[in-house]
Amino acid sequence: MPHQVRQQVARWQADPACARYLQVETLQQYTGEPVFALVITDPQVPRTAKQVLWCCVPHAHEPAGTAACMDVAHQLLTGTDLRGRPAARDVAALLRRVVVILNPDANPGGRCWAPVLWWDGSRYTNDEFWQWMRGVDPETADASGMWLRLARWSLRERSPLRRGIVYEQLNEHEFVEPNRDPGSSLVRLFRRLDARYRFDRSLHLHQTEFVGSDRNCFSGLPVRYPELPPPLQERNRSWAEALIRAWTALGPEVAAPAPEPRGFSYPRDPQTVAWFTACWGEAQGRMADVLVEVQNNSPRTPPEHQLLLESTALWCSIEGAAADAP
Repeated sequence: MPHQVRQQVARWQADPACARYLQVETLQQYTGEPVFALVITDPQVPRTAKQVLWCCVPHAHEPAGTAACMDVAHQLLTGTDLRGRPAARDVAALLRRVVVILNPDANPGGRCWAPVLWWDGSRYTNDEFWQWMRGVDPETADASGMWLRLARWSLRERSPLRRGIVYEQLNEHEFVEPNRDPGSSLVRLFRRLDARYRFDRSLHLHQTEFVGSDRNCFSGLPVRYPELPPPLQERNRSWAEALIRAWTALGPEVAAPAPEPRGFSYPRDPQTVAWFTACWGEAQGRMADVLVEVQNNSPRTPPEHQLLLESTALWCSIEGAAADAP
């Protein structure tokens, strides 16, 4: 939850051993919550000798990515995970080759309204979960009672019976879905840091419900993938395939990944493509960009497995960036 993220970031900042490797960037949401970007690297090694990886958790109803970011950050900064166990990787070597920038919760103002710490399928059906996600509107054509999916909307024009936690409030009237509107804290923070560091890779950590599927995770390619030059297509596809291999190595009791990267995980209708292109199109034309989806709100993938799948994707991405460093 946002208060836990704030408290942990403050502890890292107060510890000189952690603060040596950590720079904290923030934006404040209209609701007053800070949105963090945690810049973690060895400051003694110049940027020119490193790859820069941006990783974000866009959605308030998808908490496993937040837990993964915070645990990976703790390992990078302290050499132990949040349970005190030694890191399984040479984190000092990784920080000499990578600038890791983690945005663990792009919409803490939305996350504050979540009724649970995680979604495991034990308290809410998927219809009920989707009503928490998008909002409640019994007049919608959606049989679940889920309200509309919009990039931006205003209370002056429409209103759900209960606002979905996926939306970020921008002002008294306007709300946005963070990864679909350039006015969101996520996109503004991304662009601020990208202008400073010129990202080499961007990873979006998502969760979805996999209703009717025997899979519980997949890697996805960016919306602009079909039009990218072949070398950049290959970078994206190789990264997405590496994630599938990393998940497969966890064993079938944890991971059931889709065997191939998804060309694009959302419907390719013109409106959706336009939303994503407005936010990410320029960056996707020059850097590698991959998303992951891990099962949410299902007893088939309990919270500890959700966390493991998300953190595995993050470590695989960090190690891949380190391998590409000059």
